[in-house]
Amino acid sequence: MSNHTINNTCFSEDFCLRWTELLKKLYNYKFENGFAIVRGLLGNKTYSFLPILSYTDLSYEQAKDLVSKMQKKNYQIKVLNFDLKNFIAGHPVTLRINFKDLSFDDVKKNFSSRLSRYLNNTDFSDFFLEKGHSDTHIQKFYSIFQIIMHNHGTPPLSKKLFYLLCQYFQTEYYILYSKKQKRNISAACVLKDNHFSWIPWSGTINQAQNHLAGHYLYYNIIKSSYESKEKFFDFGRSAYLSSNYEFKRRWGASPIKIEILTNKNSDIYQKYQLASKIWKKIPIQLANFFGPKICKYLKDL
Repeated sequence: MSNHTINNTCFSEDFCLRWTELLKKLYNYKFENGFAIVRGLLGNKTYSFLPILSYTDLSYEQAKDLVSKMQKKNYQIKVLNFDLKNFIAGHPVTLRINFKDLSFDDVKKNFSSRLSRYLNNTDFSDFFLEKGHSDTHIQKFYSIFQIIMHNHGTPPLSKKLFYLLCQYFQTEYYILYSKKQKRNISAACVLKDNHFSWIPWSGTINQAQNHLAGHYLYYNIIKSSYESKEKFFDFGRSAYLSSNYEFKRRWGASPIKIEILTNKNSDIYQKYQLASKIWKKIPIQLANFFGPKICKYLKDL
């Protein structure tokens, strides 16, 4: 498809093939008909189409046809449904900012008035932003990533993943340093596909949020994506109407439904509520030690 827009573009086939190779290297997964065979902590087996990715290269119709042949197997596949416009609170969506045929001034006009005031009236001289994909950048990113994941009550993925991303994809790590606090306070990982950038992991250490560090970080990432002549920017998955969703909406991002096709329907955000509360109470040193080891067995990441 040559006319790529926010309303018709999934990950490319090449991107997903490389993701498959990455998963083989990361977790030694076996694959069958495009599905990774993920064994749960209790030994149960699920056929998961490209774990960790927010969605795939398949259309909704292609995915439905694929799972119709799974018979009695446990399966899960995440795909974009561009036709659905009536969203339900709590359901997973991805959010995208359109760049196509717009100047960057036009893009900024879609920012909320509140966000525009923050960006125009805040002194950001405290911050120093660096970007790259060296070992040092990965180390800095990962130290912040571990803290953020613990705050969210989610086990952190292995550091090995973030090294592999640089081998298989065009990857940039953004690190925001506070001169006043004399430490790194915000970070993001950005991956590029043919026509857009996707930000799967990012965050700001809590103490720094009042300084609008996240706003400064996101603004620079979005601007860089636009200057790279991309068609749009993908913020990644959020629960519809969640606080995270509302933050992304302030940047003029539009939601697209993520369909999770599975033979065991459940709300992924409700499903892990109790586990998330418990995980937050685990000392961060233990969480960081055990978390990467169990991620291999979690099909819903």
